[in-house]
Amino acid sequence: MSTPDRCRWDGWVTFVWLIAILACIAAVFLINQLGTMRVPERDVLGNISWTTGPNIPVWAAAIGQAGAGVLFAVLFSMVNSIYKNSCDQLAATSLGSAESADTNDDEEELAKAKYVDQGEELEDTAEYSAPTLMVDSVRKGSPFYGQVVAGYALMAVNGQEVESEDDISSNMVDGLNEFTFRNRNWKQIKRYVEMSPGSLGINFYY
Repeated sequence: MSTPDRCRWDGWVTFVWLIAILACIAAVFLINQLGTMRVPERDVLGNISWTTGPNIPVWAAAIGQAGAGVLFAVLFSMVNSIYKNSCDQLAATSLGSAESADTNDDEEELAKAKYVDQGEELEDTAEYSAPTLMVDSVRKGSPFYGQVVAGYALMAVNGQEVESEDDISSNMVDGLNEFTFRNRNWKQIKRYVEMSPGSLGINFYY
């Protein structure tokens, strides 16, 4: 299921804020031009003089116009933010469902895997470069559970050196596979597992 475009309303948000800014500029211009008016005043002797005072209707209209523009822009931005959060939650839900499906597929494949044998411990040689795939943990459903522990390093699959998890699947065959590890004592050990290319049920770190 495709997720909605979270940036769908960003252009409208920019447009609304532009209108709000123009409304504020227009309000300042209106107050500057029409914000004052001459008001007659009569003194105690009955003489009339003219003084300058604020034009209340103009000020009210200008402030109301600017405030309404800014308020509308703020509300529109809030709605857009809620929309983006909803899109992110939907995307996270979709991703979680996909990962769950992938995990279930991996578990089914691991259930079919069969641990066959282990080789002898050999002194580590310069046959392979420094390992990059270090074992962090082994899942209980893995054929390597109890045979490989944290601290081991995966060196090669079927004699082919591996440097990433993608290399593991590409070097595996549908059948008996040979996995070369280096244990904590810097000795090479081999594990033979009959399985299809895919997840080993091992969590690696680099």
